[in-house]
Amino acid sequence: MVISSASKEPEPLKIDVPESIDVSESIDVSESHDDSNIKRLSLELESKKKLDSSTYTLNTAKLKENTLSSEENIKITLGQVDEALAGVLKGKKVYPVTSEPFGWIVERQADDFVWLRKVLANIFPGVYLPPSPPKRFRKSNDASNKQQYFLERFINAMTRNPLLKRSSYLESFLMETDYQIFQEVKKKGKKLSKISKIEDYWTIDGFAICNLFNDESEKVSLCEYLNVVESMKKKIKRTSDEVINALKGISELIMELSKCYETLENVQTFISEVEAYKPLYSSLRNTFSYWSEHELKSAEMMKGYFNMFFKYGYYEVSPLKEIFRERDQKYDNYEKAKIKLAQKKEKLWTAGDLNKWGLTNEDLWNASVLKNDKTLALSKMCRKDSDDLIRIRDEFTYINYQSKSEMLRVLKDNQLIENLHFTEFARSMCTHVTKFHVIWGELIGNLSKIRTENILSKVNTPRVSLKT
Repeated sequence: MVISSASKEPEPLKIDVPESIDVSESIDVSESHDDSNIKRLSLELESKKKLDSSTYTLNTAKLKENTLSSEENIKITLGQVDEALAGVLKGKKVYPVTSEPFGWIVERQADDFVWLRKVLANIFPGVYLPPSPPKRFRKSNDASNKQQYFLERFINAMTRNPLLKRSSYLESFLMETDYQIFQEVKKKGKKLSKISKIEDYWTIDGFAICNLFNDESEKVSLCEYLNVVESMKKKIKRTSDEVINALKGISELIMELSKCYETLENVQTFISEVEAYKPLYSSLRNTFSYWSEHELKSAEMMKGYFNMFFKYGYYEVSPLKEIFRERDQKYDNYEKAKIKLAQKKEKLWTAGDLNKWGLTNEDLWNASVLKNDKTLALSKMCRKDSDDLIRIRDEFTYINYQSKSEMLRVLKDNQLIENLHFTEFARSMCTHVTKFHVIWGELIGNLSKIRTENILSKVNTPRVSLKT
């Protein structure tokens, strides 16, 4: 139905905005909206109100700036694995690790990367750390290349995290050229235990955001999203393997055609009078040979841009899922501790023995008041247990906020990486396909030339006259 511009629009129905929400975020709902829309919007506002009221911050240790954190765009490149020629690492397999724009070049073993991940996991609880290469890579035929690819993706992901860049351990890993000094850094790192107190956590701003609101429906949606992403990246990897094998098969079949044309080219020497056949089959042989190489190159490009890329892609989902599993565990611990303390307090209240309530000396002076006020008494008793519950609560609220925050950070980072990756793939395919077009264009030109020469040879052939 078309409404005339002269018609007067209905007055919008206002939804009351909770005080904890900015008035600028209030929503006008027109009378034309149905009741279900109004109810949905009201629920959204109520959800936001709960979220805002349950969010708080805790003071933490603050990380200082360093050389790494002062540079926004860092690129780490790993060279081919080789044996170290001198020093402590002589005879051992090492990767040259180059860090730009700093110009740092160090030699690192594969186990050094594993050590780095363990150390950072202890220092930065709840922070996403990219996966290190699976151990089975070491037994595969292409082990060194696969491991090199994984390690390079791994260390570059580290340097894209603003928090991890401030770690002295990551900086030493990339910068320290003296391996003996680096060994001392490793020994120090191995002695570190996992940080358990939130006030000891390292952050950029010196505080951690915590959120008590447990949105189960959102958590289920996020976990389902991760499952789908992991499953689809595995499928893309498997399907790309099939495409690679198919392209290799096509390459072999086309090469057989090329060999057939080569045979036809060679047998033309038996009938020298038909001159145009030899260059015809020669041109076809060359073109089909290039076609075979083209398909083989296509297979190599698929392997380079799809195979390892998506293999790493589904491996990097697992650490995100681990953070959500830790979140669930912390939530269960909090709920159990809360119920246990509530039951304990109820029993103490029923027993009525104030000496067992765990009150402070100050509260004991108000014993008569506490005996007559259950709510006040429950809030004062079991002070140590209550403090423990607050600590357990803070552990959950931290990981509750951190799980979603880290997931969004990693996804935003990965979408940029995938965008750049497939932009490069598209450019490579453009060049690849253009060369293929040129070869077919050259074949058309060669065949045209052969036809022309054949026509001219017929015109210039002298006629033989017979005398009677």
